[in-house]
Amino acid sequence: MKTLFQILCITFFSLSVSAQSTTPPDPPAPPSSSSNGSSSVSTSKSDNSLRFKAKWSNKSRYDILKNYLLDQLGEDGLTVSGNTYKWSKESNAFNCKLTSKTMNLFLDYNEASRSLKQQVDDMMDNLKYAAGNGKPEDKVKRAQKEIEKHELKYRKAVIEIERAKKELERAKRELERKELLKERKEKFKKEYKEQKDKKEGKSNNFEQRREALEKRNIERKMAFKERKEALEQRREEIIKERKVRKKEILEKRKELLKERKEEIEKEKEKSI
Repeated sequence: MKTLFQILCITFFSLSVSAQSTTPPDPPAPPSSSSNGSSSVSTSKSDNSLRFKAKWSNKSRYDILKNYLLDQLGEDGLTVSGNTYKWSKESNAFNCKLTSKTMNLFLDYNEASRSLKQQVDDMMDNLKYAAGNGKPEDKVKRAQKEIEKHELKYRKAVIEIERAKKELERAKRELERKELLKERKEKFKKEYKEQKDKKEGKSNNFEQRREALEKRNIERKMAFKERKEALEQRREEIIKERKVRKKEILEKRKELLKERKEEIEKEKEKSI
């Protein structure tokens, strides 16, 4: 039952995260100017590099791209000459040139940093759309379909969450009921055991006392034995110490006598 409860908790959490992650996105803002005029866009991408080229005849494309590139790339590594904007980053690993009619972009994947590569890759769809001659309403329609698809997923996720909530509540009630039954069963067993022990306590009391006395007597005997052995060991140590001390005293006396004898001999020699 606990496993079921854990599974339902995990499911509920996953669906909550899914619902949050499926929040419908805002539609992309289409170019504010008219998309009339011819244009061409080409992209060449390999494992080593990325190249993007675009041409157009409508001046509004230039203004859109200039504002977008300034917003994304900033003024770091930027040089401006009239209507020509040039960006160079990370030792020419990235170069971008924008004129009133053309745009050229180059990125060296081997030399560029990870953050720069990610930034340029994220820009490509918007660059193609801004430089191309697509109709803004087509972009909005596609975005609207994406929104509707995400909204459907969101509604389904909400339904799943509600269903999971109900399952979770049902599982919690079932778990609480089983826990209550388990507590009552354990309480009944405990009370029955206490009553049984109480009845058997009188007959077992004498036996328990006898065992306790025997255990105490054994402990006393062991303690007395240990004490006796300790005293005997101490007595032997004392005797040994006395022998050693006595021997040292005798040796010292011998040395003193020897020294005294030598002094007497020296005095005799001097008197002669």
